[in-house]
Amino acid sequence: MKQFVITLFLFSISCLIYGQEFKLSDSYIFKPQNKKVTLLENLKEIKIIVFKTNMAINTDGTPLSYHPYDLRADSLALNYITNAVAIYRLSDSRCVSIPKKPLSDYPKRFKTNVKFDPTKITEKEKKEYIKLAYKVFEEWRDAGFPEKQIEGYEIVWKNVLVNKNGKPCIFEKNKQFKGYFASMTAEDNGIRNDTSECSCANQLDPFKIPSIVLNDGIKYGASKGDLVVAYNPIKKNIVYAIIGDKGPGSNLGEGSILLNMKLKGSEIPRGKNAVKTLAISENILICIIPKSKDFKTLKPYTEESIKDRILQWFLMQGYKGEDEIIKLLIDNCT
Repeated sequence: MKQFVITLFLFSISCLIYGQEFKLSDSYIFKPQNKKVTLLENLKEIKIIVFKTNMAINTDGTPLSYHPYDLRADSLALNYITNAVAIYRLSDSRCVSIPKKPLSDYPKRFKTNVKFDPTKITEKEKKEYIKLAYKVFEEWRDAGFPEKQIEGYEIVWKNVLVNKNGKPCIFEKNKQFKGYFASMTAEDNGIRNDTSECSCANQLDPFKIPSIVLNDGIKYGASKGDLVVAYNPIKKNIVYAIIGDKGPGSNLGEGSILLNMKLKGSEIPRGKNAVKTLAISENILICIIPKSKDFKTLKPYTEESIKDRILQWFLMQGYKGEDEIIKLLIDNCT
């Protein structure tokens, strides 16, 4: 026991001596929100990404996200079906489900046929396009989601698990989720041969796992599974998380239900409207550790194991605990 304590002490001292302070290496402006994203690097050429952002709410990973008969999230679903699918009108390659979707986010097969500027769409036009998207999806749903989709449109599943026959997986046996679509996340729990209905156990439950969505606009090599620190300077709450999902968008910040809940210091939300109130307008400080996915990885993910991994990683860089990590964020998120 004495030898272990001495070894741990020497390891801590060596980290403090040889751990290097992170300093500015590069930065750029995320144009959709005019926000600065900074790359920091130490003398060991280890990098971290930091920025300040508001936090939208991401519900993917729980089957409660989407329901085929509550497309507008009025009663059963936590999220709109237009966040689960992309619906394109083939005549002009327009994404009617997300009318103001940036052209850079379009699949390659549509880019050469684009004949419009999404930034010039009025709010009235936007509402009409979304109304059309719901109409197209309802027609496809009522037909049983056939392989031959609605004429003149292409519907692409984004956040729903699809069976081998191309149809969405809808829960039938699970009483809690019966009738819901199986919502998926980009990162998984590493469960091989998942036998749960719709492979639900292999998805990251947003009620249990603190995670963020990786926006395509974030550079510097971040990827799903990487470690993340989020800090609310107003509430003084720090949360340890991972990148659990990815996707395009105009907002740098989007957190899981648990992440936003802990940042706000809120109780577990009850019902659709309560979940929506977890969006955070304050400037949250975010630190992403690129290429950290394989650092002492332990799956299935848990809130506790994620925290332990991050604290160990920062200790190896010479940061002894939360106070020093928080100071690093505050000093570098401008």
